[in-house]
Amino acid sequence: MTDSVFVNTTTANIVLKATEGQTVEQVLEANSLPRNLFQCYLKEGNGNTSCIPSNVVVTNFNSDSKIIARCIRNIDFDKIFPKNIHITSAETPITTVENVSLEEYNLQKVVVEITQSDAQQLVQQKVLDYLKKYSTSQKIVAGISGGGDSNTLVKAIKANNEKELICFTLVFQDIWDARATSRASQLCYENEVKHIILYENDIESKLSMKGKLKDCYADFCKIFGDNAPEFFATFLVAKVARVLCKEYNADEFCFGYNREDVLAELIFSIINGQKPLQIPTRQFGEYKLLMPLWDIPKRVLDACYPKFSFDNYDERIIEATIQRNNIYYLSHMLDNIFPNFGQHLMNGLLKILNDTNWGKLEYNRSFDTFSTSNYDNKGKTEVENLISQYFDTK
Repeated sequence: MTDSVFVNTTTANIVLKATEGQTVEQVLEANSLPRNLFQCYLKEGNGNTSCIPSNVVVTNFNSDSKIIARCIRNIDFDKIFPKNIHITSAETPITTVENVSLEEYNLQKVVVEITQSDAQQLVQQKVLDYLKKYSTSQKIVAGISGGGDSNTLVKAIKANNEKELICFTLVFQDIWDARATSRASQLCYENEVKHIILYENDIESKLSMKGKLKDCYADFCKIFGDNAPEFFATFLVAKVARVLCKEYNADEFCFGYNREDVLAELIFSIINGQKPLQIPTRQFGEYKLLMPLWDIPKRVLDACYPKFSFDNYDERIIEATIQRNNIYYLSHMLDNIFPNFGQHLMNGLLKILNDTNWGKLEYNRSFDTFSTSNYDNKGKTEVENLISQYFDTK
């Protein structure tokens, strides 16, 4: 029985050990080597050589056979995988921030352990820098859910003394658990920020709905399926935010969109042949959406308030579309393969699309909806029919 995969490249030969039942591709991927970068061969004891698929089990072959994974590109992995790892330690680390640097033609992975206080200070500084660059309004309306992302906005934005912050939290048991309000309220209280909690009846009243929110959501699920609650949530929270902007005379609103949120949306747009919508701000009619956390990894945001983020995960809705599952997996995988690769991709798109070449949102004043030019006519009609049933249209 053989227990090794011999990896051949133009610059090196590497022997990787396999455990019982492991396939060739599992051995490769366990060592951060993508299976589609290798052609696999079986060299038998009698000298015969043949191609084999990468999903074969290594230990199924005789000991006189040799499994060779030949790199199909002239890649020097020493120039991809850092030889040195520099770790900056902390006394009570809660997460890490990673990067790769090139020093004297040698790659070095830089790992910085950070504490909860470090995470909060990092986020606060990034948010303050963001507001200085992108925000012009004296008042900002922020939707906070009680989770690890949006809650970081409260303390960070409050640190800008020139801004007045109005926070709101929605409670709709099918999507947003009522337990989240206590966490959101605690942060707002500690930071002396106005906090508005809207329950089902409040949401119906605030949006001047003609029917019940629960019935509207049930009809939405009949059209788009039970696995699309986050799309309904996005529609609802954005609509409430804009109503509150008008009520409090604010020009800007924000949510806790983190790096992987923004990256997932960009990936989805690109693979569907659509121009991405603008980041890290976006205009919705007369109101501007701010994304102060757009370049911060989610795990850093979670580290700011560990107990809050931990509890929030227990309250998450289960359902998600296949597409949403896939794009989030990809957005997190990019940085996993190479630290900050996702951020480099976003920065590149910012340069390519600048301020004028982003995808456009089309505003339909009658239905108070925003859509891209790539909308599906059938879906658009169904949404408009649903809106006209539960909301006033002009």
